[in-house]
Amino acid sequence: ERSPALFADPRVRAIELGPLSTEVATAWVREALGSGARNERVDDVVRSAGGNPFVLGELVRAARGGDVAPQAAVAAVHARLEALAPSVRRVLRAASVCGVFDEADIAHLMGGSDVRDALEVLVAEDVLVCESGALGLRFAFRSRLFEEVAYGMLTAEDRALAHALAAERLEQKGGAPAALAEHLSRSGDDDRASRALAKAAREALAGSDVAAAASLAARGLALPAAKSVLSELHAAHAEARLWQGQPAVAKESADRALALAEPGSLAEASALSVSLTAAARLGDVDELERRASEIVLLEATPETATVLAHGLARAAMNLMFLGRFAAGAALMTQLEELSRAIPDRGTEARVAQADSVRAHYEGDLARHFASARRALAIFDEIGDKRT
Repeated sequence: ERSPALFADPRVRAIELGPLSTEVATAWVREALGSGARNERVDDVVRSAGGNPFVLGELVRAARGGDVAPQAAVAAVHARLEALAPSVRRVLRAASVCGVFDEADIAHLMGGSDVRDALEVLVAEDVLVCESGALGLRFAFRSRLFEEVAYGMLTAEDRALAHALAAERLEQKGGAPAALAEHLSRSGDDDRASRALAKAAREALAGSDVAAAASLAARGLALPAAKSVLSELHAAHAEARLWQGQPAVAKESADRALALAEPGSLAEASALSVSLTAAARLGDVDELERRASEIVLLEATPETATVLAHGLARAAMNLMFLGRFAAGAALMTQLEELSRAIPDRGTEARVAQADSVRAHYEGDLARHFASARRALAIFDEIGDKRT
């Protein structure tokens, strides 16, 4: 572009080179950064370059010096994107908020405009990649650096609007709550973002991903939210920390949830369950008995039955573990009554789990093993990998 006369010479041949393969790029980065470089760091540099050798070289030089995004590479990418037609750049900027997307996603952000031609240009220019799958054509940025530069081309106002529209589109598609929360938060809608994060944390717990649950709950707690939502977030955070072997942190979060929870809510039942279990693990028998006396007063509903059963089973087992056998057996009776009143596979599993402990202390080893096997079978059936 800067020397058109040179390239107009018929003796000059232009050879278009394809992107570097991931294997070649990885070998280059690993050799440049040394054997001590973490795999995550190497992968990050390779992904950001998107196969472009110039960008890769700049990123390697920056990585050696501790920089994240070298100005030379950013400037080169910015110039390349600015050279695109204005209509294509508008689609590009919209795409930068979406991650992986389809044509309809971008059309929604563009007010229903036809974006197919622009997407084809961006693929032809090696800015985007396109793959065909069960859900149709899906697009993504070839390089994370391209995505970041395109995102930086949005004004603050346009960025907030784009994220709001992306959240709207994601809700229409029934997208993941965690992704929805990210868009809502970046759009400035902290209230809905905190609610989405609470839901995402609960789903992560249900899927036995306690690390994700703890992270999602912590993100939600950093946002302004209604008391009821804060109680849900604290309860999810408490449950996750308990499973991560942090009973003191779990107890603190559970007690905060209880201070905010609405009576009879799912958050209250969940927080009581964690609070009494954490107290037992911390050796506070008095606190265990106090929280156990509170959980027996909760009225079970179809929404809270499984969580309440978990709490009752935890209370019964921990009381028996700590020598309060009569008190534990009394809670077992209430747990069995709950199972009959509101049949649920999760509740059945808790009954069997607690009964295996009771049978052990009663000296009935046959029943102990039978109940334990039954509990494990049901937990496996319902996908409860944690227990």
